[in-house]
Order: sequence, then structure tokens, then C-alpha cells
Amino acid sequence: MNAKFAAKDLPQHGMAIVQPFDPEFDAMALSMEEGQGVISDDEKPFSIIVKNENGEAVVGLRLRWEFERSDGRIIFHQRAFTVSMPFDTSPVSQNSNYIRKARLVIEPDSAEFFSLISSPLERRGLNIGAGAIGTGSGSIGSNSARRQDLEALRDSARRRDFEALQSHSRRATVNELNALLENSISVTVAIDGAFFEDGGFVGPDTTDFFAEMKAKQDARRDLLVEIERTAGLNKSDVFKQVEIIAQGGAQRDRAESRVALHYNISKQRYAQELLARRRVMGDERLLDFVREQLARVGSPLYKK
Repeated sequence: MNAKFAAKDLPQHGMAIVQPFDPEFDAMALSMEEGQGVISDDEKPFSIIVKNENGEAVVGLRLRWEFERSDGRIIFHQRAFTVSMPFDTSPVSQNSNYIRKARLVIEPDSAEFFSLISSPLERRGLNIGAGAIGTGSGSIGSNSARRQDLEALRDSARRRDFEALQSHSRRATVNELNALLENSISVTVAIDGAFFEDGGFVGPDTTDFFAEMKAKQDARRDLLVEIERTAGLNKSDVFKQVEIIAQGGAQRDRAESRVALHYNISKQRYAQELLARRRVMGDERLLDFVREQLARVGSPLYKK
């Protein structure tokens, strides 16, 4: 492996990349291993640590790996993480304990480990889709207890299947990346974009990260505004349009831009989420929820 490693970070915004062969990498990685799992040797060449030396928390980040092959071709890989803020409406300081536990926020004067092989969530055992081993209460021998035992067995089997699939996928990823690295003369890792908790964005943004996230925020806000406006005119019609949006609305134009696609998909998913809430909360409580969300909408995203 003779590839040269380089980093493009954002020191002017207090964001620095620690590469796998930097002197401080091993000590920093070791301090992060508690609760995250050991960083394996096969993962290290495809890993970095991002330090946030800014006074604000980082709530969204897109990283871009560029592998320059010996034949002159450049192969790109990218990773991104975002939390609901600033794309949702609540400040990071009021966000859920789950987000804090998962450390999807890079706090001021702290650091986070990133890899092309595993995500921050996976390293904390918070994989979405893995399922949880079922638990429940009931009398021994009762039908409800037997049902709960069966559900626990099914959940346990699903977890084993997921972990086996994940292990196979990891091995395949490692093999693919090692083959790519063997044929590369340089590897450059860049912070392509970062969002701070006030909605400010920094970075070269070669991947339209800012526009994509703004489209998602706009879609959410626009749907809330449409619901409130319709409710003020005719409450009986308030959810008819939401149902149309949730079902995909009109056929999308295949030529629509990637940003427009993000907007439409985000709006559809949020409509589906609101309809699911409606089944639990009922119309009046959901309308109160919509007004509450609108009242909490923060400042728009902006480029610093």
C-alpha cells in the first residue's frame, strides 16, 4: 500500500481532520473506543477523526473520500450524517436523549470517529433495523405470555439474521475498499459541508449538501403551513391534500432536479408521518401539534 493520504478540512471554521497515520490518531481513537467497539486494523485506513474546535455544535456533516487510481481515474465515496436540527424545529439542547446517546452531534471542543466501513450509530449498537429482543409481562403458561415468548424468539432470530447479513456486508466492503486502495496512488478525504446548530453552513459543497438539506427543511415547513392555512378555511378538507401528498401526489417528472426530488420525497414522508400521528392523536390534537411545530420553526439555513 503506497498511496499518499491527504486531508481537506476547514481550519478557518474550527474543523480539522485527523488522518489514520497522524501521530495523534491512535490515542484519540483509543479514547473513543469505550462504548463504541474496538477500531480494527482493516478499518483504520478508511477511517478519520473529525475535531470540532468551533464554539457551536456540528449537527450535519458530509465527508468525501477521493481515491486516485494508478490509471488516472478518481473513485468517490461519501458519508453524511444529520440530525433533526436544524432541519427540524427544536434546538439541539432540547433534542432527545437518543441523539445525545448516539452522539450524532459533534459538540464544541470534541471529536467524532468516521469510517467508510461503519457508522457512528453502528459503533454504538444503535443500528436501525436490527430489532430488539422482545420483553413483556404475563403469567407463566398464559396465552399472552406464550405469544410474548414467541415474539421474543422471532425478534432474536431477526437480530441474528441481521447481524449475519451485516457481518457479510462488512467483509465485502472491506475487500472492495482494500482492492481499491491497492490500485490507488493517493487518497484524499474532505469535509464537503457542515451545518452548525444555528443553521449556518460551511464548506465547498461540491455535492449540493446545502441545497438538499434546505429542500428537506422547506418541504417540512411548507406542509405545516398548508395544513394550517387549509384548517383556517375548511377543517373538513384539511387532510385530503395531506393524503394525496402522502400517496405520492401527481407523477413526478423524471427530469426533475435532485434537489426537487429531495423536496418531494421529504414532503411525502412527512405527510405520511403526520397521518400516522393522526391515527393516534385525532384531528384536533394533530392540528395543535402542527401549530406547535410551526411556532418552533427556527432560523432558515444559511451559508456563512
